[in-house]
This record gives sequence, structure tokens and C-alpha cells, in this order.
Amino acid sequence: MKNMKKAAGKEEGQTLVEFALVFPLLLFLALGIIEFSWIYLAKLTVNDASREAARIYAITGNESRSVEEGEKMTTHLTFLPDHPRAITISPSENDMAKVVFQGHIRPLVGFFIKAEEGADVYLETVMRMEPDLSSAAGNLKSSLP
Repeated sequence: MKNMKKAAGKEEGQTLVEFALVFPLLLFLALGIIEFSWIYLAKLTVNDASREAARIYAITGNESRSVEEGEKMTTHLTFLPDHPRAITISPSENDMAKVVFQGHIRPLVGFFIKAEEGADVYLETVMRMEPDLSSAAGNLKSSLP
């Protein structure tokens, strides 16, 4: 009976030691998952904003509305102040609308990517311009009896 109590007394701090050894690894893993998820969410959001801006420009040809929509879709992302987001819209050859979105996203945790440097986001979207359907509809109406 005495020997069992001595054996149990030697293992009292074992759990604490195991936790102290495993906790930094779990913390490192959790911070890495959070950091990766935040940057991936930013990339997906910028992808959607760029595609939406290109779609609006391809349909309407209105550059200011396209830029406004792209900026509105990315308002929840934190961009570095010295590197603000830039949305450039230009018609390219063969009736294509080209949208370039670039900026530096501030990381959420800042454990793997330094908060001062941020993560580069650059995305280029090209979409076919739609023909002016309003003039085509007017021509069709005038040709009908």
C-alpha cells in the first residue's frame, strides 16, 4: 500500500510538464492556421472585388462605378496605410476590360508575417466588354413594322 502511494506521488507533476511541452506547439499551429486563413480570405475577397469591378465595367463602361464597387467590397480588409489599395481599370485590346487590384494586407496575427510589411495582394482580371445593347435594341425597334 505504501509503495503505491509513493509511485502516485512521483507522477503528480507529469501532466503539467507534458502540457508545458505541447502547448507552444499547439499555439504555433493555431496561430499559423489563423494567419493563413486571414490572408486566404483577403485573397478571395480581392478576387471577388476585382471580378465584380471588371463585370460592371464590361457591362456599363462606367469606370468610377466599377472602382467604387471594388473598394466597397474590400472595406473590411485592413490595408497598410503607406500602401493603400489601388484599383486600375483600363480597356485592353479586342474589347476586353482589364482590372488590376493591388495592395498590402495587414496580417491579423502578425506572427508569421510582420505587421509592418504586410502581405502583397496583386490580382489582374480581364473580361470581355459587352456590346452596347441599348443602341441595338433601338435599331431593332425602328426596323419593326
